[in-house]
Amino acid sequence: MATRRINRSIQALDMETVKRYLNAPTRREDDPGFEVCQSTKDDWDRYVLSENQALHSRAMM
Repeated sequence: MATRRINRSIQALDMETVKRYLNAPTRREDDPGFEVCQSTKDDWDRYVLSENQALHSRAMM
């Protein structure tokens, strides 16, 4: 359930806007970014271990 919710949230993102925000030269080093969706750390841990991720780590490709 959490994986599907996180996937829907990720798929709804405008990735070009996300990239611009995260790579902005004016972004402070202590800026954590933004919240993709309301999820617990356990939800994200399950997402990372799931084979059904919409967003795969580049390190895994």
